[in-house]
Amino acid sequence: MRPPASRYRRFDDAAHPMLPFMAQGSAMAIEDAAVLARSIGAFDDLELALSRYQAVRRERTARVILQSRAQTNLYQRLTGDKKRQRAASTEWVYGFDATSCAI
Repeated sequence: MRPPASRYRRFDDAAHPMLPFMAQGSAMAIEDAAVLARSIGAFDDLELALSRYQAVRRERTARVILQSRAQTNLYQRLTGDKKRQRAASTEWVYGFDATSCAI
């Protein structure tokens, strides 16, 4: 008999695999670890800590995954100053601080 699904949690790339066009796979894993540690430290109830961790990470990782998919086409269509265009489309990614986000 399998334990209830609530007893299993996916972390890092198992939870949010992404294309390589933003080089964020490892960064997401590091952010996951920071937010998970903070969440466990903030709540005595492990289930509550895990649900808060999941709530915090879900929106950001989904957005990074979607942006990474979009970068697939962006890299093929850019003209002129490609470096500036790429940077402008991903500014929100690189300014995230996992040590101070709300949990």
